[in-house]
Amino acid sequence: MTVRIVDRRQDSKNKSSINRSRFIQRFKGQIRKAMADAIARRGIRDIDSGEKIGIPGKDITEPHFRHGQGGKREIVHPGNDRFNTGDSVDRPLDGSGQGAGGASQDGEGIDDFVFTLTRDEFLDIFFDELALPNLVKRQLARIDEYKRVRAGYTQSGVPTNINLVRTMRGAAGRRIAVGAPFAAR
Repeated sequence: MTVRIVDRRQDSKNKSSINRSRFIQRFKGQIRKAMADAIARRGIRDIDSGEKIGIPGKDITEPHFRHGQGGKREIVHPGNDRFNTGDSVDRPLDGSGQGAGGASQDGEGIDDFVFTLTRDEFLDIFFDELALPNLVKRQLARIDEYKRVRAGYTQSGVPTNINLVRTMRGAAGRRIAVGAPFAAR
């Protein structure tokens, strides 16, 4: 007997939020330094829209695997038309590769990694250093938003804005008032 499982869950729009939180946790020290610079530049009052944070490229390097200088490899890669199996080829010395590894005009070869912290992420990292209780953090991070709400009833318009009982009472009063002269005769 075959069992079919159909996954009908909707893909969330924030698929990368877990990766983003991992990135922020990993580079929290560099983010704090960049935040201190941003606060000194702009001030703490201008954080409603979030903040662009730049981390130097040298700080976010990750280890990677590559082939060492020594050793013996007896592989011919597909698409290779110059070498055959058994040919010996000298390895290039360090720094004598064929890549274009030149630096930019200002001497820096690696650009900063720039990303935007949301308002909530910014406040979390900012309050993390202050060691405040959660209640105080929530009160400081909260922004009161006001919404206009209509008060009272209208005489005409959309049925949701009209009080039906009051409207029917007014209609009955008008009918009685119009019919009153005829009732007196």
